[in-house]
Amino acid sequence: MRVQSSRDLEIIVNMSRLSILVERLTFGVMQFRQLVIFVAILIALNFFLDLHISIIGSVVLSILISFVMNRVR
Repeated sequence: MRVQSSRDLEIIVNMSRLSILVERLTFGVMQFRQLVIFVAILIALNFFLDLHISIIGSVVLSILISFVMNRVR
């Protein structure tokens, strides 16, 4: 692509910045969605199975669910 003027260069730079911003926002939304699903699964497991587990058990369960969600993704 041949740049005609400094205005063209400015437009190209702004478009590239906008593209990066959109990419970061999309990634952030995906991460937030995954977090919401993760928390919903933990709450559902606790509610339906009436789990009374220790802090260590909660950490292990969280790691396992996180691992499964990453494998599915």
